[in-house]
Amino acid sequence: MALALEVARVALSNSAQPAGATQSVFTSAHGDLGITDYMCTTLASQPRAVSPTKFLNSVHNAAAGYWGMATGCMQSSMALSAFDCSFANGLLEALALCTCNGAPVLLVGVDIAATGPLTSTNDSVGQLAAAMVLAPIRTERARAELSWSVVPGPARRRSLRCDATRSLASNAMADALPLFEVLARQDCEPVCMPLGENLALCLQWAFLV
Repeated sequence: MALALEVARVALSNSAQPAGATQSVFTSAHGDLGITDYMCTTLASQPRAVSPTKFLNSVHNAAAGYWGMATGCMQSSMALSAFDCSFANGLLEALALCTCNGAPVLLVGVDIAATGPLTSTNDSVGQLAAAMVLAPIRTERARAELSWSVVPGPARRRSLRCDATRSLASNAMADALPLFEVLARQDCEPVCMPLGENLALCLQWAFLV
């Protein structure tokens, strides 16, 4: 949650959008796997010793709830999960909200490493959080304009070019990495992100000088 809240703070600070008046979408494939491991271990051994605070933090929308409390935001907030396509589906939700409501939307994605017995079924490694603010109208803080579409058919995942991003390729939020590589390099090549087995989100960027 600390990762999610920090990238959200930085993204909004860079965009100059008011935190208390901005809709948000939080996406995570698994939530806090460390707390999930703690909950399972404690329930199996000493069920009456479960920490109420950690129980609260174990719910999937905990980061969204803490963000609302920290900022006093009364706008809509959503928390979603779509396994290894979680960032792409979160981005689609944020784009749809921005388009339909004509208002800025904060998108935050975060996942961490699996721990304990969870590593036998989950290969998420490292810590990865990413955030961006989408706005319907260009502002002086805008870095790029984008057009988007949802297309049928599978999308092949884009190969990562940077050693730093490749080291996190097994993180559950790794579907965000190709997009942020494009943004960092100001690469105008289209990006297609899998939304599932038979659907893709296609993005085209125009970077602003």
